[in-house]
Amino acid sequence: MNRFVFIDVMASGDIFLALRRYVKGKIDKYDLYQYDKSIDDVIENRENRAQSKIRLDFKDAERFGKMIGLSDDDIWFEQAVSSPYHPYEIWDSGSVDYEFRDGYGPWYDFDDDNKELVRKIAKLIYGKKFDVDNEKDRGDFTKFLEKTFPKEVTNIVNDWTQEKNHETNQVANQHVYSEIENFLGQFGFKRRNYGIETTISDLISLYFQYDATHLSIRKLLTNLFENAPKGIGGWDEDRYEYQDSEVFDSASFNREVNRNLENILEKIDEEYEGGDFEGYLKMTQRVTKKYNIGTWYELPKDSKLLFRIDGFDRETNKIDITIRKKGGNMVKTKFSEEGFNKLLYQPELFNLVDL
Repeated sequence: MNRFVFIDVMASGDIFLALRRYVKGKIDKYDLYQYDKSIDDVIENRENRAQSKIRLDFKDAERFGKMIGLSDDDIWFEQAVSSPYHPYEIWDSGSVDYEFRDGYGPWYDFDDDNKELVRKIAKLIYGKKFDVDNEKDRGDFTKFLEKTFPKEVTNIVNDWTQEKNHETNQVANQHVYSEIENFLGQFGFKRRNYGIETTISDLISLYFQYDATHLSIRKLLTNLFENAPKGIGGWDEDRYEYQDSEVFDSASFNREVNRNLENILEKIDEEYEGGDFEGYLKMTQRVTKKYNIGTWYELPKDSKLLFRIDGFDRETNKIDITIRKKGGNMVKTKFSEEGFNKLLYQPELFNLVDL
């Protein structure tokens, strides 16, 4: 009966007095729950109630992060890399594609079998010296493959991007969790998801240390962490450093690489049977040796007109071209290699005056 009278007259949130009375055996652990909503559980030590463990839960990443002094960016990063549903896309396929074309990125994770398939493809259709262990050769060959087999190259880039994001999220999540865990450990706290575990004795000592007997547990801990050296956070700035080859699923990635390289070999066989694939490849090589795809050039015989190669049409053996007048209109068209050469050196043969 006396216990219930005590609860009724205590001020709401007076958790410090409740903790003291629990240690003295005047209330039980269920009474403690009524004085602070952050208390999740109490693991009782019946021989020494002061050494009972108290588990605190702050419910979500934002409340927990702000309490320990994380910035909004750090709170966001922690949530992003720990989410099982929407992982942080640290790597994007666009930047990975650039790396692939420079001879690194996905190339580093090709196994020996797939390197041998690449050598085989290069011997069949590349027509240049190729060393799969040379970064420049790999980059040049990637650019060549992208022009000829864009779908397969895109598949490889996308799969590596997905596997790399999975690896980076896993490593970053473990790093962030451990860093927070170590930060809390210096105060004798154990981390429990978005909460901590300590003893009732240590919690009471903190109240005395900070002369904060009027505060809730969360506000007490916020004061504690505000006055402590941080040494945590800034994680997004280091996002590309969270890598571990043991976490990257090399077997899965190389299965996807193998599937796409085999598709390329099948297409080469089919095209050779048709008799025109070799001619198409030689045409693209002659053109791209002089002009880069996607770059504007002046017509050699008319500097007022610009042209850009947009790509090649394998079905028609034609070149996709955009032509524009400086400061004027533009038109998209297709030319055979012969027609393209006439455009360069005999533009008067074409009706370009309306551009």
